Amino acid sequence: MCVTLGNAAEVFEHRADSVPRNSYTETMHHVGHLGPGDLWRPTGGRPHIVTEIRSRQNTVIVTDQLGQAHRYPADALVPTAVRDPLTLGVGVARAGA
Repeated sequence: MCVTLGNAAEVFEHRADSVPRNSYTETMHHVGHLGPGDLWRPTGGRPHIVTEIRSRQNTVIVTDQLGQAHRYPADALVPTAVRDPLTLGVGVARAGA
């Protein structure tokens, strides 16, 4: 599964970065919705990229791109982020143009 605005438990505010492709909306998701490549905010700040999810008994371990692992109860809500969709064609020459 992956995090989307549609499966968010809560949607907060949009964060526009100076580079449009780095903009995202702050959200909360059930930890079971996280998958590799999703954006997760382990400290509630800037998003990290989920690289691994492991489940054991009633615990979920989420690992980020820095190798940092965080444990959550299997029913936890965690701070996440949903990327803004990329705008195709911006800054790219279009065929036939």
